[in-house]
Amino acid sequence: MGLPVVISPDISDDSGIIEKENTGVVVDLSDSNAAAASITKLEALLKDKIALKEKIRQIAIHYRSFNIAEQIYKEIYN
Repeated sequence: MGLPVVISPDISDDSGIIEKENTGVVVDLSDSNAAAASITKLEALLKDKIALKEKIRQIAIHYRSFNIAEQIYKEIYN
């Protein structure tokens, strides 16, 4: 969908991908200071919505496409 992700720390490898690729924010929502800083970061990310949407879509294809699962299933079941 191209939307920036808000995710908690240490969620699978997704938190690391989001942080590394700068496609959202990784935040401990129990920390009000971190939550406020994350909103500021989201606002900055959303300044160029078209470029961000395309970047997020490309990152999603790279890390989470159905082709990846298909290849893994082929390796497991063949």
